[in-house]
Formats: sequence, structure tokens, C-alpha cells
Amino acid sequence: MRCLAARVNYKTLIVICALFTLITVLLWNRCSSDISIRFLPRAAFVAPSAKISSSQQQPPQPPEPPPVVGVVGGLKFEEIDCLINDEATIKGRREGGEIYLPFSWVEKYFEVYGKVVQYDGYDRFEFQHSYSKVYAQREPYHPEGVFMSFEGYNVEVRDRVKCISGVEGVPLSTQWGPQGYFYAIQIAQYGLSHYSKNLTERAPHVEVYDTAEEKDSRVSTASWDVPKGCSLSRVYDKTRSTSVRQFSAPGMSPFHLARCSQGKQLISC
Repeated sequence: MRCLAARVNYKTLIVICALFTLITVLLWNRCSSDISIRFLPRAAFVAPSAKISSSQQQPPQPPEPPPVVGVVGGLKFEEIDCLINDEATIKGRREGGEIYLPFSWVEKYFEVYGKVVQYDGYDRFEFQHSYSKVYAQREPYHPEGVFMSFEGYNVEVRDRVKCISGVEGVPLSTQWGPQGYFYAIQIAQYGLSHYSKNLTERAPHVEVYDTAEEKDSRVSTASWDVPKGCSLSRVYDKTRSTSVRQFSAPGMSPFHLARCSQGKQLISC
């Protein structure tokens, strides 16, 4: 009897615990649903003075088109980025279906030439891919004559000639660097052009007013009006293996002037 009573008591206890757990779960679920409904946000409760950002009021705008540079004849000029060989980006311009690149970039990249010139008051752009020009050959070629058509070349006025060296007497090139250097091909063209011009052009007029050589009787007797305190004499220069004129003057003056009997002036600085 004791064992039966213990068994009944355990079963009753288990049933009571199960009913209690079920009731607790049901009540908990009901309370949770009531709380969630109570605290849901409602549009009617929004205060009238609340500010709404402009991004919520207006729909998103499409991206702005590229800036228009100008309009000519109904065609728009627009700036456009140009990617060169996946290495560098430069600014170009688009006109309808055409793309235009800056000539400053084209000139360096393709090694071409161009400049703006004026004709009758109007500007015109002249483009060249080479300095070479075809000239008609005047006579059969021979080694001592004009070299090809180099009598028409003007190497010293090329865009890539920095200057003519006053010491060396040859051009300084900037073809491969802005600092200037001696370029053998350009120097050879410079020499051949002047040699050819010397054969084809009229000889320059040379007028001699004085010479230090005694054997030249034409001008050796030329008289000079030398200022007071100065002297003009003929001396032999060993370094040049010839006679030269030596002009001496006091060192206080910045320069001195001697006048020839033929009206010409000699300035010694």
C-alpha cells in the first residue's frame, strides 16, 4: 500500500507540473503579443513639426552629365577622359561621335610637328609628320658637290634645336631631353646644309678694314685715331702663329673706341 501511494503521488506531481508549465507558456505568449502590438510605431502619432530630410522627400537624381565646353552649330563640345594604353589619363573633347586629343600630347607621343601661322590676318594650323621635303635635283650627284637636297635645309630653326653653341659652332638638340646635348645626326645635317648652301648661294660680301699681316698691302697702312693714353700696335701671337693687333688702354674705363680713317670704329672692352 505504501508503494502504491508513493506511485500515485509521483504521477499526480508530474501531471501537476506539466499543467503548470503549459499554463505558463500560454500566458507568456499572450503577454508577449500584447506588448508588441502596443509598442508598434504609428504614423498618426508623428509630430507635425518633425523635419524630413530632402533625400526622403525627393527621389534619387540621375548622375550629372559631363560639363559642356561649348556649342557650335548645334554640336556640343564636352570634356572626356582618355585612357592611354592603360597607363595615363588625359583630358580630351568630344564633338558628336568624334574625339579630339590635345596636340601637345600628340606632338610628343607620335613625334610630329605643328604650329599656328597667320595668312592674310587669319590663323591656320600647319601639321607635318616630318621635316623632310622633296626637292628636284639640279644636276647629277658627285662627291664634291651639293649633298642631295641639303641646300634647302635650315637645321638651326627646327623646333628641337635649342640653340647654336657659340663655343663649338654646332646645334644643341632637345629631341631626347630638354637640357640640350650634342646629337651627331643633327650636327651632320647642320654641316651638310651649310656646305651645300656655300656651293649654291652667292658668296657673301667681305670687306677688310685692317689686318695685322704686313704682307697685305691693301689695309696694312690703315691709320687709326687712337684716344689719348691708349696704344695700338702689331705683335706676333705664338699661339695663333700670326701677327695680331694689340690695343692697350687704361683699365679705368669700361670700353675704349678707336676710329679708322675710313670711318669705321674699333671697340675694345
